[in-house]
Amino acid sequence: PKTAGIAGEAIKSAVGRLTPHLQQLLALKLWQLTANEGSSRLGVAAVLELAGSDPKPLLRRASRREIGKQAEVVGAIPPWSPLEIASNSPIQYRFDNRSDRPVYFLLVGVDANGKAVMLYSSQPLLPKASLTLPATGNRPDRQSGLVQMQAIFATAPFSRIEEVLKGDNQFVLERQQQQPLLQPLNCATALLQDLQAASAVPSNILSGATDVFALDVRQWASFCFVYRVTEPSEN
Repeated sequence: PKTAGIAGEAIKSAVGRLTPHLQQLLALKLWQLTANEGSSRLGVAAVLELAGSDPKPLLRRASRREIGKQAEVVGAIPPWSPLEIASNSPIQYRFDNRSDRPVYFLLVGVDANGKAVMLYSSQPLLPKASLTLPATGNRPDRQSGLVQMQAIFATAPFSRIEEVLKGDNQFVLERQQQQPLLQPLNCATALLQDLQAASAVPSNILSGATDVFALDVRQWASFCFVYRVTEPSEN
C-alpha cells in the first residue's frame, strides 16, 4: 500500500524508493516467524484489552504448553477475520509473568499507519508479576488500517536490539511506549541473535553458519496480535 510511483519513473529511483518498504516487510516476516505460542515452555501471557477502571479483554495469548490455556479472541469473531477496534478506543496490553524467573519483553510490529514501531524496556518483568503498557504512543491511531504486533518475551536481555536502538537518535530507550523504528530489519536480525543468545545453543549445532538460528523454546515466547483500526461509529 502507498508505494505507487509516478509514470515514467526510472528503475533505479523505484528500487531506492521501495527498498525501505521491502526491508520493513522482511522485518515483519522475521518477527512473526518467532511466534511459538503452541510450543513455548516459558510461562507468560499477554492480553490486549480496553483500558478503564474495569479493563475488558479483547485478545488473549499465552504459552499453551506451560500455562495450558488456548489463545482466544474474546467474542464471536471468526478466526479468519481480524478484531476491529475503533480508533478512539483506549487500549492497552497487559503482560503476565507466571514463571519463577524474571523475563525481558518488547512489543514490535507495524501500526495502523503502516509504520514500524517498537516498545522497548530494559527492565525485566519479575516472577509472578503483571505490567500494563499502552497499545499506542502518545495518541491513539487516527488512521484506519491493519495493526500487526508481536509481543516477545525472553529470559535474557535484548542487548543486541538495545545497541541498534542506541544508534537511532530519535528513539528514547527509557520511554515505555511505542516509538517509530527507523531500522526495522536491523532490529529483526538483532532479535534473532538475542533469542539465540538467551537459548545458549552450543556452537557445534550451527556448524559455523551465520544465517541460521537455533532457539530453545524454554527461553522465549512470542505472541502475535492482529487487529484492524476502524473509524469510530456515529451511534
